[in-house]
Amino acid sequence: MIGEARTGTSHLPGLDGLRAIAALAVFLSNMRHLVAMDGKLWVFDFHRFVESGIGVLFFFLLSGYLLTLGFWRDPLKWRPWKNPFDYATQRASRLLPAYFVCLVALVAYRKHWQNSLEIEDTILHSLLLHNFAEFSFYGISEPLWTIPIQSQFYLLLPFILWLASVLGRSLRGSFVVLLLFCGGSYMLHFLVMTLALQMESWPFDRRFVSPDGFVLTKSTLAHMPIFIMGAAAGYLATRFPARPNGQPIQIWRGLAFWGATLSAFIMITTPLEDALTLPFGRFALPLLPTLVTMAILFQRDSGLLKLLESMPLRGLGTISFGLYLFHMPCLKIAVLATDKASLPGNQLLIGGLGFALTVTVAGVVNVFVERPIQRYFQSRSE
Repeated sequence: MIGEARTGTSHLPGLDGLRAIAALAVFLSNMRHLVAMDGKLWVFDFHRFVESGIGVLFFFLLSGYLLTLGFWRDPLKWRPWKNPFDYATQRASRLLPAYFVCLVALVAYRKHWQNSLEIEDTILHSLLLHNFAEFSFYGISEPLWTIPIQSQFYLLLPFILWLASVLGRSLRGSFVVLLLFCGGSYMLHFLVMTLALQMESWPFDRRFVSPDGFVLTKSTLAHMPIFIMGAAAGYLATRFPARPNGQPIQIWRGLAFWGATLSAFIMITTPLEDALTLPFGRFALPLLPTLVTMAILFQRDSGLLKLLESMPLRGLGTISFGLYLFHMPCLKIAVLATDKASLPGNQLLIGGLGFALTVTVAGVVNVFVERPIQRYFQSRSE
């Protein structure tokens, strides 16, 4: 999940820092929508980097990866379909508290109930169904579009793992089945998009769904290959475990990390991204998600572990969900503040003020809302 650092009670070294970097990438991406930010160095285009969605891609992959590690480590013990209530409350306690703090604050500030469309928009956001309506998809705050996508993946994950375990009959077989599901979900999304675009007469209300709108192009189905790819990566993590603390860096894993990271950077800053993306594929599927998955798996041998485990990055990684939720409204406040101070468009001032405000709000919500609720439900499940 966005902002979820841990699985069970174990800390996974380096992932907090990577999530912090992903949150900063999302921050820069959305800052560009408010402030002119362009630049090019040789063939590397900053505009392409911030528009690539690399931060959201990382969070989606990490959701599948972290949630399924328990299954790959002990499939007889980690079976969410056997105890769906505990699974649902654990997921809800991590996803919903900060989300509803953000949603209530934005609805109250904007008085987002003054006409029927705003009321519908607020209701859809409250039910985590706003990804099923074009007018509501980005209706209240742009980053919130990912939250129903994640929640719907959480609902489907126990069934996906159960089916993979039944069909696969072993961990390796389940891994192969997940890879087949990954390809199958892409093919199904491709079929849906192809049929929608070929329809001469669209039979549905375009307020809710249009053939080339966000509801279909950014659906849960469109992102399912990425979630499943992250889930399958958990199997590789257990088959090729990271080195124990104090052991020398494994050179081949370090080379894999840097090769994947540099390849991903080149891809998202050049036209290669367009050339290497499957039709209707999200986030340069399949190559870019594969490269980011490799970076997640091999980051511990990258030589950057001390940096990724440093206090600033670990701290930001801990509150990365709040950073994701609150950065856009905080950036808009920073833009308004600089405009009133007669310093419009000052990138450094807007970025610094917006980031400081985001960290403050995310930290407060994490300490006083998220942690108490998560501790309560964690104690009930023990």
